[in-house]
Amino acid sequence: MWFKAMARILKNLRSRLIAEEMIESGVAPSYGSPDFMVYNVTNNTFTVINFYLDYILDLPGVKVESCTQIEGKILLGLRIVGEGMVCHHCQNYTEKLHQNRPILVRDLPVFGRPVYLKIPRRQFYCPICQRYPTEKINFLDIKRRHTQRYEQIFMSVSNNRVWSKLDEKKN
Repeated sequence: MWFKAMARILKNLRSRLIAEEMIESGVAPSYGSPDFMVYNVTNNTFTVINFYLDYILDLPGVKVESCTQIEGKILLGLRIVGEGMVCHHCQNYTEKLHQNRPILVRDLPVFGRPVYLKIPRRQFYCPICQRYPTEKINFLDIKRRHTQRYEQIFMSVSNNRVWSKLDEKKN
């Protein structure tokens, strides 16, 4: 079910890139689109799709593991690429995972559909300082349930609305 939706998104993206003359039509032929590449093959081939999703998502340090559509919303399951982290208390590198809890984060919509990212929130054990630091994710602020780029877009739209209302009141 999710596959057809993502194949359609990728085809629409290809058409838009061609229409805006960002790529030439022969560079990415439609017969090379994902739904033809994975027809009647094993699940291992879905890594081709994840490459496209990683490219479209464009977030550092994560890879797309899954894509699901639920009630008109797109849910992308992510995996963090790094194996460990540098403890922010003592600057020691550790790979001793203490716990891994996924969090659900709002991201920018795609083709009018809201997008949520399921991101593993990893906490490690540092044997040097004996603390449990939580891994920092570059595109998320602490204790936020949305990406930084979502917040930037939301703030710019909100500011534009405020200024337009002020202009209306002046006139």
